Order: sequence, then C-alpha cells, then structure tokens
Amino acid sequence: MKKYFLLVAACVAACLRIAAQDKPLINKQMLGSWPLIVARESHTTLSPSGQFLAYTIYNHPINLSTIVVQEIGTNWKKEIISSYPEQLFFSINSRHLCWRQNDSVFLLTTSTKNMRFLGVSNSLSFPESKKGEWLFLTAGSGKGKLMNLVSGKERSFEGVLDHSWSPDGQYLLISADKTGANGQLQLLHLKTGKERLFSNVKEYRWSPTGHALVLVTGTAGNPQLEWFSLKDGSLRTIWTGQSDQKLINLVFDGAGRRLAFGVEEGSAAQMNRSIWVFGEGQQRAVQTIDGKSPLL
Repeated sequence: MKKYFLLVAACVAACLRIAAQDKPLINKQMLGSWPLIVARESHTTLSPSGQFLAYTIYNHPINLSTIVVQEIGTNWKKEIISSYPEQLFFSINSRHLCWRQNDSVFLLTTSTKNMRFLGVSNSLSFPESKKGEWLFLTAGSGKGKLMNLVSGKERSFEGVLDHSWSPDGQYLLISADKTGANGQLQLLHLKTGKERLFSNVKEYRWSPTGHALVLVTGTAGNPQLEWFSLKDGSLRTIWTGQSDQKLINLVFDGAGRRLAFGVEEGSAAQMNRSIWVFGEGQQRAVQTIDGKSPLL
C-alpha cells in the first residue's frame, strides 16, 4: 500500500511539472494584457431613462479598448473599438451616447447604431445641472462649438479664450476678443439665444444660484465692481476704486444675494485693508471694516 501511495505521489508531481512547462507562471506582463472593465464614472454610464448601459472594456483587444452599449433587458448591443475613451455620457433624452477619444469627440445614435464624428476638441464641457443637453467643444486657434444634443442645433465661435457655464445651466459665458478690446465677455442665454457683451473685464464671478454675475472692470487707474442681474438684465456699478486700490477675495453668501469683498490700498510698507458688503436692493457696496480701526 505504501508503494502505491508513493507511485501516485510521483505521478502527481510529474503531471505538475509538465503543466508548469506548458503554462508559464503568471507575471505582471500577462496581467497587463488581460481585459478589464473600467468602472469609473467617466467610463461607465447609464442613460437617464434607464434603458441603456454603456461601459468600457480596457485592453480588449490588446492595447485598445471597447465601448459596449446595450439595451437592458433585450439583445440590442453595439460594440465600438477605440483607443482609451473618456467622458462617456448619454444625452438627456437617452437617444445619443457621447464620448471623447484623444482629441476627437464622437456621438452614437442608439436608434440607428450610427456613429458620428463631432470634431477635434482640446476640451469637452457641459453644465453639470443640465448634463446631456448642451455641449461645448474647444479646439486650437480659438475655435469653439456649442451643440444641443436634443435638437441637434450647432453654433460656432471664433477667438475663444475660455468659457464658463452658469450654475443653473441656463447661460454660457465666453471669454473672447473679437473686436480687439481687452477682456471681452459674451454672455449667451442658451434657450433664447439672446446675447450680452461686456468689455474691459478683468475678472468675474457667478453667484451660487446663477441669477447674478459680478464683474471686475475698468482700467488700472479706475477699477470698478459691477453687478449684473440675469433676471432683469440690469447692470449696476456697486464700487469704484482709486488707482492705488486693488480688489481681493470676492465671496458670496449661500443664496447669492449678498457679496463681500476686500480692498487693498497703499504700499507694501503701509498697506491698508478694508472689507465691503453689497446686498441686492442696495445702490452701492458699503464699507463695514476699515483696516485703520483700533480693533484691528
């Protein structure tokens, strides 16, 4: 019996040695070639209707990726081989899947499975509060393109330096220089298409609710702070400074109806700082704290 067990053990050992020769040990290189489902938010997404799921399989095929779009509960499926895709998201009506691949942006229509090249883009952005409805692409040479993923309407812009969405997703603010004036801002209401231009803007801030826009304007010898109401379109100068004064640290309250900011003046050796407050309904900002106060 003992000899029998020894014989079995020898056979098992021999089989293991043969298997080891046929199948090399797993190493990092082999692990790196295995397909991997990427579960991060920018690579996996669900349509707003809950009807479609899109996800990315990295390294399938090797050194490439596959975007898989499938209808939940049916056999409908579309696979797209690409390089490493990013920013996958569905349109708000669930009819299109959009993603960025290197410097290109693509759109897949779920009803037809047709894929469309939207353009070359250095960046792709959308308002977080209305994700899947509006899209803005920027490319080299200051070119920009605004797209509505529901209606299919497009509009091109030139001389784009930067852009920003309002917190409520109703406006797009484009920093451009079409006329040669420094600091030109173009404010666009997305639904109506109405525009408003601002010049000599050095800095701007959206209110947290998106109902107001604060602009730092003027020249070096005449700095100004302006409050633009997006509700009624009124523009009000709430503070005017001197040549040696500088605005610092603009801060809104939670409702976006009150603004506090600091003002620096004087030289580095004799710097004075004050704090000003402006609220809706006031004509001008009011100084509340003076750096010369004995309490400071």
